[in-house]
Amino acid sequence: MQRGRSAEELETEVAAARAALSAAEGRIAHLSRVYGLASAIRKEISRIHDEPTLFERACRVAVEQGGFRFAWVGAVDRSSGRIVPVARFGHEEGYLSSIRVDVERTPFGEGPCGCAVREGTPIVVNDVEADLRMSPWKEAALARGYRSSIGFPLRRGGEVTAVLSIYSGQIDSFDDAEVAMLRDLADDIGLALDSMAAAAERERLQTQLLHADRMASMGRLAASVAHEINSPLAYVALNLELVARKVDAGVQLDEAAADVIRRAVADARHGAERVRRIVRSLGAFGRGDETPVGAVDVGRAIDAALDITSVKLRHRATVVRDYRADRPARGNEFRLGQVFVNLLINAADAIGDSTPERETITLRTYVEGARVVAEVIDTGPGMAPDVARRIFDPFFTTKPVGMGTGLGLAVSQNIVASYAGRISVDTEPGRGTTMRVSLPLADFSTPDATRSG
Repeated sequence: MQRGRSAEELETEVAAARAALSAAEGRIAHLSRVYGLASAIRKEISRIHDEPTLFERACRVAVEQGGFRFAWVGAVDRSSGRIVPVARFGHEEGYLSSIRVDVERTPFGEGPCGCAVREGTPIVVNDVEADLRMSPWKEAALARGYRSSIGFPLRRGGEVTAVLSIYSGQIDSFDDAEVAMLRDLADDIGLALDSMAAAAERERLQTQLLHADRMASMGRLAASVAHEINSPLAYVALNLELVARKVDAGVQLDEAAADVIRRAVADARHGAERVRRIVRSLGAFGRGDETPVGAVDVGRAIDAALDITSVKLRHRATVVRDYRADRPARGNEFRLGQVFVNLLINAADAIGDSTPERETITLRTYVEGARVVAEVIDTGPGMAPDVARRIFDPFFTTKPVGMGTGLGLAVSQNIVASYAGRISVDTEPGRGTTMRVSLPLADFSTPDATRSG
């Protein structure tokens, strides 16, 4: 017959069960914090678009949400062979400035960070005091309350370019379940880095396309602009020569002669002002990205484009201006000028060889709700539906070889879209074409809503 358990034995078993339950509850709570940490960082990733901010937020969330003592991110500097701190948060107290971390297999490269970079996998040190790999940093770490540590490799483009290091104030803080969750988090950070790199590359390519289109437009306009500048310069020179002759003659001027000189000087000033405007518009067109986003007078942006394209238009169509927009739009005046240069060139090319008496290009602006609308309306032949559907496709053009790159409208669409605007076409064969640009009104409650130019 089995002897029943004594009260003391039962109390011991109950105490052991309570201790086990308490440990399990503590472990669940800890894993819940880590899960919350991973969720919080993933939420931050969805809102962040630059690498420094991502690293800073990851460190901050690890400490504030995960309950860890300290976290930092180090960038891999292959030239020096070191891991260089680029973000940190928590109880650092000068720790990073007092230590050295190597990438290669040296005494300073055997800790979690160096090994994580070389091996491409998370490295755990669950007892800083007892683990020999932490020897170079043990004294500094223990003085700051670091009892366990883990290093996670962060990849960009498949290559380890950084490491996330997390320190806990508890021994044996990182078990397999926790490492697995944090490993997934490190992989998500790597995907975010790849996405940021891809976005940066797209931005670089878009900038190149923008520049290429601007240079192509300037190339097509060069001969016309040279002629446009030459005419007023000749006008200036002739009128100044007339004034010089009168002065050199030393004759007494009657009122009629004085009036001739006054008109000559006025005409010379008018011609010089014309040259100044053309040169200013060309210069602005060439450096269009240097001005910030702000409040733009759309009519003024169109006029700047007209200064550059007027010779091309003058012999093909009568230009009619109908500016009714009395409020500024949000954008960049010179980049919008590039849009209107493209639209005006296209309108002139569509009309082709004609006379101003037969064809018209109407430039219209107006406010519609919370947007400023600008229209370039030509009386050319219009477009068939299959052509109109493709005009914003990169490299699509109906112009002869050497007359167009097929980039103008694609670049214009990107410029307008960058200001939350829209560009559309209304056309049909035999009825001409209307290119419509719609931009949001400038918001004067924001600091950058200032007139550009």
